[in-house]
Amino acid sequence: MSMELYVALPTRDPITVETLVESSRQLGIELAFDAEVVFEKAGGFQPGALAGEQTGVEIDFFEPEYEPEVTELFDGALSPLARIVAFRWGGDYMEGAFALAVAAALVAGHDGICFDPQEGMILSVEQLVEFTHGMVVEAREAAVKST
Repeated sequence: MSMELYVALPTRDPITVETLVESSRQLGIELAFDAEVVFEKAGGFQPGALAGEQTGVEIDFFEPEYEPEVTELFDGALSPLARIVAFRWGGDYMEGAFALAVAAALVAGHDGICFDPQEGMILSVEQLVEFTHGMVVEAREAAVKST
């Protein structure tokens, strides 16, 4: 099972790992990226940590004009729409939680809008934070059950 999440951003302003970590901290999320990660150059799996657990997620940037079917998902909710960040992961709860946490930091710190294509809805920062914490709990419970 593959999951996706999209964040639309209104500008092409630089996004650094440091600003994402600070935004997440302000939301009550303990997020970290591996030292070699340069968020602006993300393309593929990006390693990091969430709530002290090693994890990561596939992250890609793309221009709205090259992905009109994704751009249409936002249905004019953000104008201008300068770029989109896509997150993809398998069935791993911690990877999903990491994607949600990074999305929350982008939405809060860069005035983005998050769309969940599985649910067909825009997610607020509060929902992203709530779902992040819930998936961390699920990941830890699944780890205990598997031992």
